[in-house]
Amino acid sequence: MKRIAALIALLCFCQTISAQATDSLLVVLEKEMAKRETYVTAREQRINQLKQYLGEPNLPDTESWNYNNRLAKEYIPYQLDSALTYLGANIRLAEKTGNAALLYEARIQLADILSSSGNYIEADHTLSQVDRRLLPDGLLKKYFYAKMWLNYRLRFYSPAEDIKKKYTQRYSAYADSLVQGLDTISELYLSVAETRYRDEGAFAKAREANLRRLAMAQPGTRSYSSIAFFLAQTYLAEKDVQNYKKYLSLSAISDIRAAVKDNASLTALALQLFKEGDIDRAHSYINFAFEDAAFYNSRLRSVSISNVLPIINKTYETEIRAQKEKLQGYLVVMSIMAVLLVFTVLYIVRQLKSLSRARKNLQEANIRLNALNVQLQAANTELGGLYGELSETNRVKEYYIGNLLNLCSEYLDKLDTYRKTVKKMIVAKQVAELFERTKSSQLIDEELEVFYKNFDTIFLHIYPDFVERINELLAPEEQITLKKGELLTTELRIFALIRLGISDSSGIAKLLRYSVNTIYNYRVKIKNKALGPRDDFEAKVMQIGSFKTEKKVISGY
Repeated sequence: MKRIAALIALLCFCQTISAQATDSLLVVLEKEMAKRETYVTAREQRINQLKQYLGEPNLPDTESWNYNNRLAKEYIPYQLDSALTYLGANIRLAEKTGNAALLYEARIQLADILSSSGNYIEADHTLSQVDRRLLPDGLLKKYFYAKMWLNYRLRFYSPAEDIKKKYTQRYSAYADSLVQGLDTISELYLSVAETRYRDEGAFAKAREANLRRLAMAQPGTRSYSSIAFFLAQTYLAEKDVQNYKKYLSLSAISDIRAAVKDNASLTALALQLFKEGDIDRAHSYINFAFEDAAFYNSRLRSVSISNVLPIINKTYETEIRAQKEKLQGYLVVMSIMAVLLVFTVLYIVRQLKSLSRARKNLQEANIRLNALNVQLQAANTELGGLYGELSETNRVKEYYIGNLLNLCSEYLDKLDTYRKTVKKMIVAKQVAELFERTKSSQLIDEELEVFYKNFDTIFLHIYPDFVERINELLAPEEQITLKKGELLTTELRIFALIRLGISDSSGIAKLLRYSVNTIYNYRVKIKNKALGPRDDFEAKVMQIGSFKTEKKVISGY
């Protein structure tokens, strides 16, 4: 009997010591919470330093990819949107350089963070773009790891048993592939093993694996935080609340020191303290965790905290309200007059605050209204510009149509005259002379010269400063000088047609009666003389005489 009493006393003593140790950890946690900005500043400094390196001119693509990768790793536990931005940049950079290994590594990283943030469809789609047959061993392990956790999470959140079973089978298959060939004492092997042990209910084995992993991790890192969190779950399963709180505290401390915003420990700890009636701490911790989740911007984390936050806050508000009511009761007992005075002052202060808020809201509404008016004026100005541009376009079309009708009429007259001439010569039996006349290309050359002159005249009527604007785009020593009486050169006609929207070399060749190769050579020759980047030359030609750049109005014909 004495031995039993001694054992009970020893257990109570141990429990007391454990509770005191946990309380001490909570004190340390709260001190670290107060220093959050210090740790955040340190991470921001690392991020800004990497951004400076990334912004250096003439940085090789490989180094840019490495700096993007380091920035993504800094942002993955810190801010989801920024992490996705830099991973997306690496994917585009790898696609540009054609480096399949870097492309697949970036996609696997992107899929893993999408999976951990609850974007399962996007994660699965990203992994489907990775050809596992082309992956080296190191990347293949990362691929299996991402696939394993994606199916694990899908299984965890799936409500249907048959679907849950399907994801369980996939998770198990990828886990087997991942651990194949791994050392049984490696961190990755132990990570997979402890997850399986927890799923099977072998919490002692899971705890042993996590303790070995924790010994290999450095406090103040995300890895340490994650291991401590899963270690805490093994104690919760066996209702060892003190150790559960202990390792949640260690995990939360490590998260804060590492400036990890994507954390789960503080939320779980707040919920446990709430169950124990420690409302003040629970309220403080859950709001701290909510601020981190809002900054990190993960839908999954926000939903998880939102399930707990209202309950704790409501209880906290109820407790505060009860304390206020009790205090008010004491004040009433002490002095009714004092209470009346307090209520009067509070009422006046509240009314003043309401009045101040109303004035502030009115000022803000006026500011917003003024801003909207400015936007409306800008929209009206832009609409006027668009109307002017449309009018310009209509005038250009009218000018084109008028001249086209005139030209068609002239060519019909010429064709009729030619027909009559041919008829007369045939009637007069002047076949040989007719043959000689049709064999010569003089008529075509003359008509072509007239065609060029008409085209040059019409085009320069619409764009009178076309030659000067083209010369502005060319190097000083490459300026085009027109001969006396010459309106446009062949090169200028080609780019005049491009300005009119005919950019296909074959179409230009048909209109000007040159070969396609000749047109191509002329285009290349002129672009090589460009003052700026040659690839932008034709785009700049298309802007000549436009409403937005010239602000000119074309007169009628």
